[in-house]
Amino acid sequence: MKMKSREGGQNDEEEEEEEDELKEAKNYLQRYRHGQSTQQQQRQ
Repeated sequence: MKMKSREGGQNDEEEEEEEDELKEAKNYLQRYRHGQSTQQQQRQ
């Protein structure tokens, strides 16, 4: 995941894409934590 500063602010599309990446990361983290407690399986 690439980190980008939001100082520009003129590219709405890119910001939306960034939020999608954030949501994906959160979902992945939740799945990962859940998987850790139930079974020793890592998704990559």
